[in-house]
Amino acid sequence: MPSYPYLTGQAVIYSEKNLEEVAAILSKALFGGAPFGGKEDYIYDEVPAVYISDKAAPLGLRIILQGNGGKLGYRLELHSDTNLPADQADNATFEPIDLSDYLALLLGDVAGISVKSFSSH
Repeated sequence: MPSYPYLTGQAVIYSEKNLEEVAAILSKALFGGAPFGGKEDYIYDEVPAVYISDKAAPLGLRIILQGNGGKLGYRLELHSDTNLPADQADNATFEPIDLSDYLALLLGDVAGISVKSFSSH
């Protein structure tokens, strides 16, 4: 039975900047300038969100930044895409790897934001 890593991570981002400005900061700091977009897609009910498209995201990750900012901040979420070809999906298992603390470390010195890890451990 094949086993694949399932990368996941979350961080809370605090900033006085708006969603798109924070997304631009994160894009430059973590994702090689891959643009966030899709706010008009309303992927979450009642919560503004932007994402990096599957084609532009590094390592095939799903990367979403959501929230209204302010005291609650924004939530950065990333996770692996688990869509495998049909011949590999039947017996596949996924081993979770939580990158939340690593995200917080990488973003710790980035100007214009402060960050809190949202680690599951």
